[in-house]
Amino acid sequence: MPASLVADRPKKGKRRAFCAVVSRRGVFSASLALAERARSRGEEERVVADFILLTALFAARKLRTPDDASWREFSELSSVDSSVAPTPEDAASISWTLLDSAGADFLYGRGDGTPSKLRALRWTDGRLDRALIDGGASLIVADSLESALAAPVASDDVTATERRAIFPGSFNPPHAGHAQIVAAATRRLETDLALEISARNVDKPPLDALGLLRRVKALGEKFPGKSVWISNAARFAEKAELSPNATFVVGADTILRLGDPRYEGGSVERRDAVVARLAALNVRFLVFSRTRDGRAESPDEIKRRIPAALADLCDFAPDPIAEVSSTELRAKSRRPSDA
Repeated sequence: MPASLVADRPKKGKRRAFCAVVSRRGVFSASLALAERARSRGEEERVVADFILLTALFAARKLRTPDDASWREFSELSSVDSSVAPTPEDAASISWTLLDSAGADFLYGRGDGTPSKLRALRWTDGRLDRALIDGGASLIVADSLESALAAPVASDDVTATERRAIFPGSFNPPHAGHAQIVAAATRRLETDLALEISARNVDKPPLDALGLLRRVKALGEKFPGKSVWISNAARFAEKAELSPNATFVVGADTILRLGDPRYEGGSVERRDAVVARLAALNVRFLVFSRTRDGRAESPDEIKRRIPAALADLCDFAPDPIAEVSSTELRAKSRRPSDA
């Protein structure tokens, strides 16, 4: 739980604290802002301790009586209830999402260690409306994932139609570089483009439900009308199994990692086996280079750095994408306005 409280030295930013509660069935994120120069250090610590306890109690109540509104973000302002008298400048809020058992199984696996039959979930215009399950069947989600699985209503073959062109990424946050790729790939492939976020990542910790929902919402605002999918397919071999015959839109960094044996435990043989499986599933890659320090790698330079069998699966976009740093964008969004 990070916090910035009164101290015996000058500090930038407001007095604030944050805490979170994470379980299989829900994620809760709470924030507290305290009045400036209104309390001693000990008093602020008491308020923060009470804030943590109240957040935990709030989460326990919600998790004990979950409603049917899973995979949605809720938020509310809450009173600063403490043995230390509050001030009008104090403010607290909490955001959360709840999951039904099917959603929890999808993100975290079943309690008995067996994987969920859910493979991917789709949001359209901010609403969860489709689910892909084992075997490639597409289900309509009208009320909840649990009800969709209990009484499945099959829909058209989403895998063979909508998922023909997929732009996977972390999208944290979606930015101008992503917009350039979406526009250029749509023109080049002459088909609509689906966006995909993997809850699991080869290099990073898994994402929780609230973090995923916020990225889905941000993508919906950045690319209205685009389908946004969440999957557990961290590796391209898994993505290809989910969407054979698809074209994956990627950056040069991604295709270089795919060709790097280090991502297969240092084994060239395993790397080559993955590439062979991708070829067997008839997937292709549309690769975009990115401008770095005013220069972009050419397709020939990228091809020289990956195995020939992988290069054979790649088409290269002619124009590089402008350099945009997601890390810098996140830092700016977190920077206090009065810092």
